[in-house]
Amino acid sequence: MLFSEAVKLALQSLWANKMRTVLTLIGVVMAVASIIMVVTLVNGANKYVSTKLSGYGADVFTVNRMSSVIFNADDYFRYQKRKILRFEDYQAIRDNCTECGEVGAMLNRYTNVVSNGHSSNNSGVRGYTWTMLGLNNIDIALGRGFTQADEDHGTHDAIVGYDIVDNLLGDGDPIGKEIRVDGIPYTIVGVGDRQGKTLGQSQDNWVAVPITTYQQTYGYNDSVDIYARANGNAAAMERAKDEVRVLMRTRRHDAPDQADDFEIETNDTFLDIWKQISSIFATVVLGLASI
Repeated sequence: MLFSEAVKLALQSLWANKMRTVLTLIGVVMAVASIIMVVTLVNGANKYVSTKLSGYGADVFTVNRMSSVIFNADDYFRYQKRKILRFEDYQAIRDNCTECGEVGAMLNRYTNVVSNGHSSNNSGVRGYTWTMLGLNNIDIALGRGFTQADEDHGTHDAIVGYDIVDNLLGDGDPIGKEIRVDGIPYTIVGVGDRQGKTLGQSQDNWVAVPITTYQQTYGYNDSVDIYARANGNAAAMERAKDEVRVLMRTRRHDAPDQADDFEIETNDTFLDIWKQISSIFATVVLGLASI
């Protein structure tokens, strides 16, 4: 049979079964679109996770009340029953962890920031110890970072991201200008370097204030996130984690046979969790596309 005749017969068959042809074509288009969507989302999310992890060095680990990713309701309610981590826990680790080269703590919430009649929506307000900028790999583009004196005295100094500068302050030097966060005035002493966008979300829409000032404003009932940088190599990281675990278990009176009632997480923890999530997500979506 000639090729032209085969094509002619195929077209005649398709024309004779128009509905089936259309439904088959729609199914193929949806399947291909689903595959493209999965690949795009996974690649985008991988970039997001890589960006987040690059904010912390390989020698940085965190101590939190709850896990960064919760897979079921039972885990969520179990974490909710845990005691919060307090500023005193950060101080205990800072003062007693011999394998930790640097220790910091932060608190975070979202609110509006106002200046010159302009307002930003859903800006991150961060309570930082003076060491947190370095632990978050945020460089100061203008002005200065926090000092121990800011933390000790609860000053109303603030460091801002470039969204605050661009959208609220206008032209001119932002250093020394005033902003209001939840109606409370702060003086800008520094501007963090531009972080750009990740998955369309700006990473520059934030204001940082001394953590002691944050707690004076919003209270002392939010759990503190603690960050620590180990001294040296991977072996030092494990020693630092073990030392922090002993300190925290002692402070929280965990029995010898009881599991930790806090989470210690590293970059490897986040990567392992993300690999599980992306694998499950891709399997589910591709399975639906094949139905």
